[in-house]
Amino acid sequence: MWHSADKFDGMPMWFTFDMGVVAQLSRISMWQRPNEWLYMQNNVRKFEVWGMATTPPADGSWTGWEKLVEHTLVKPSGLPVGQLSQEDRDKGAEGEHMDVPVSMPKVRYIRIKILRTWTDGGYAANIQEMRFFGNDR
Repeated sequence: MWHSADKFDGMPMWFTFDMGVVAQLSRISMWQRPNEWLYMQNNVRKFEVWGMATTPPADGSWTGWEKLVEHTLVKPSGLPVGQLSQEDRDKGAEGEHMDVPVSMPKVRYIRIKILRTWTDGGYAANIQEMRFFGNDR
């Protein structure tokens, strides 16, 4: 699980990591922090996944990054934040799955840019788990 520290100027926020291998990604899956946290608080609601194959700029800039996917979580029941249906729980357990277009370049470094959480105007974010699928050959 990943959880940010508080960011006092709000969204967006981002973090970067090295997958350790250059790969052609085909799919990305993401799960929210489960149980009573589904579709609320700091769970990510809207985000982008960016990638690049070479070492990112040391200054933290966005130079050379390519947006691979953008995704918005939709609460199946449409119930207000803080209320969950069984359909919401089932979807939360299933996770979010995004196809990466085959036209995207191979990448090694991933940057997750969080645009919105379930607490609008929030200052922190969390992701339970992410998985990346593709071919490193």
